[in-house]
Amino acid sequence: MIWQEIKSNINVSALIDDLAYIESIATYEKNQICLQYGKEKSWSEGVPTYYHNKEIENETDYVNWHSELDHTYIKKLLTSFDFKVSHARIMRIPERACYTTHVDYYTRYHIPIISNPLKSFMIFPDKDVILRMYPGKVYWTNTYELHNFLNGDLRPRIHIVFNNADEEKNLDNPYLRM
Repeated sequence: MIWQEIKSNINVSALIDDLAYIESIATYEKNQICLQYGKEKSWSEGVPTYYHNKEIENETDYVNWHSELDHTYIKKLLTSFDFKVSHARIMRIPERACYTTHVDYYTRYHIPIISNPLKSFMIFPDKDVILRMYPGKVYWTNTYELHNFLNGDLRPRIHIVFNNADEEKNLDNPYLRM
């Protein structure tokens, strides 16, 4: 399976309000704001600094929530899943930009906050799959597969992206050896 919608009826207005609040107290580091941290309380701890997250020992170590988020809808939503969330962060792709094609050590969950699904989508090139993610929903994506993300809109695409803390790091992915 490449992707699955796992939840709908997400309050997008509350997400947008929380986003404005978070952006007022934290700054983006390489287009990310970490909602959770590991050893060091930081809004940027856990932001990958180079290809394949090699510097992050274990993404599931990022399970501590910033206390500034205690009253937010985002934290209420992310703690409502039937699994423990880890490495939650706000990810922004600038207007008219894309990521390189890559694989991850963990599968990912996405909650679109600001996203135009007609102009911004996830691509799994070797599977011939294009995933359009709509605000108001939560998506699980199999990022063990080759993928990239394209934002062809004239405004940034902003998603919350996170992992399942119980998921094992996938070191056997053949794409990691390419």
